[in-house]
Amino acid sequence: MPLGTTLSRRSNLEALLLKASISKRFLNKRVLDNVRLEARRGEKIAIVGPNGAGKTTLLKSISGLVSIDEGFIDNRAAKTIYVPELDFVPRLITVKEWFILHMCDENALAERLGEDAANEAKPLWDKRVSMLSKGQRRLVGILGVLCGFGNQEHHLVLIDEPFTGLASHYREVIREAIRLSRSTIIASFHDIEEALGLADSTYYLEEGRLQPLGKARLGRGMARLRVVSWRNEVVYERDIRSLGELFSLLHSFVKSREVKKLCIELMGEESG
Repeated sequence: MPLGTTLSRRSNLEALLLKASISKRFLNKRVLDNVRLEARRGEKIAIVGPNGAGKTTLLKSISGLVSIDEGFIDNRAAKTIYVPELDFVPRLITVKEWFILHMCDENALAERLGEDAANEAKPLWDKRVSMLSKGQRRLVGILGVLCGFGNQEHHLVLIDEPFTGLASHYREVIREAIRLSRSTIIASFHDIEEALGLADSTYYLEEGRLQPLGKARLGRGMARLRVVSWRNEVVYERDIRSLGELFSLLHSFVKSREVKKLCIELMGEESG
């Protein structure tokens, strides 16, 4: 075997942080059906799917919080942390103390997760967590975790619905923090649009089955995407057959200043 091939395969193995094949049942329902997932150091992965698709069960299985019925989980991360969708920051400590618990101060926060993250946290620094709004608690909680693990590629952070309860401004702060973090991150999302521009790899989970988004089909039919300008003119229209195609087009248009809205119309079976 050529030396270059040997080194390449060894490098890929060393970069592989997680490899899993998971099946899980609750009562008679198969929540995860031979779900296969790999993550490499520093990779950002988005798991998209509707409510009840098994996203939380998948993340908890990887973290070890939920046992699996069949398969395996080869988690080589030095540390693994699961961030739930619900409130998880202790209420009686200050925001500053929360960040200290994660070995992070204002300078480290700005350096690891960006100036926007530091600017949002600074006015809250001396407040008790109990004084914060639900959105502020979510923001502070996730920033603390990402700051504490933000410079470690061999750490795995699992975030369940990171944008729950967050206003659009806070969502952008968290989005940028995830992008800047050096940690390996797997996050779940309810909507495809929430994952736009955030992940290196995106998967779609429904009825217990996980697919790379580019290969996932749009149910039993198609969708039609219409892009409307601020002049209320349809500037782009296309029929779409896969979620990957839809994802790619949304990513192209979502940040355009010329676009007023994106309209997605679900259609029935293709004729012929």
